[in-house]
Amino acid sequence: MSVTASPSAVSIVTVRPLEGTEPAKVTVPDAGARTGAPAAAPTSIPRCSPPA
Repeated sequence: MSVTASPSAVSIVTVRPLEGTEPAKVTVPDAGARTGAPAAAPTSIPRCSPPA
């Protein structure tokens, strides 16, 4: 919560975190679970244009 005091006894109260800034449901893989296949090793791509 954030409270900002302004002149004339006016205060603005902001409830934090703002709506929609946090996930509704936190999901994580189990410890040690795989999240996908390992990436392949990077490969070079030959240039088809003349050298600069």
